Amino acid sequence: GEEVFNEGKLAEHMYFLSAGHMKYTHRDFRLSAELESGGWASEPALWLRWSHYGKMEATTFIEVQSLILDRFRAVAIGHKNTVSFVRIYAKFFVEYIQQKAPWDSWWTDIWTDVRALSEIARKAKAMTLPEDEVERLSTSLTQRISTSLRVSSNSSDGAPASRRDSSFKDYIFKGRC
Repeated sequence: GEEVFNEGKLAEHMYFLSAGHMKYTHRDFRLSAELESGGWASEPALWLRWSHYGKMEATTFIEVQSLILDRFRAVAIGHKNTVSFVRIYAKFFVEYIQQKAPWDSWWTDIWTDVRALSEIARKAKAMTLPEDEVERLSTSLTQRISTSLRVSSNSSDGAPASRRDSSFKDYIFKGRC
């Protein structure tokens, strides 16, 4: 069938299947899955720098919508009344996949437990700060991050400080929340 993404490729989209069926094949067969209409893939890529851990391909005619991750992040960060919620949801999501991973392996592109994800959203909403507090904390945190990133010339991945000294957006969405 038609390939949607392949293992090892840097995720640039989250996928929503609105018609048809897709097969997700993972090295660990226990993490392989079938996706039906209404399913989605690659949610971890919203919150982390993510490379696909399996292969997703159509098994029938499919209709897929894709959310472009960079655009999602720009919109989320560009609206100060969403920053707190998004940041808290991202933190809870990462904790969830690390704690609730089946077979001690959270490296999968398929996380579709609606009940668990709804609970994460509910908890994040309950912890969301008022808009003016979000702005104050965002500004303060951005300044602290910028200062700390300028202190050393290289990161753990060897990136020069000038490349790392980017924005609050990078801090939130690249697994450091």
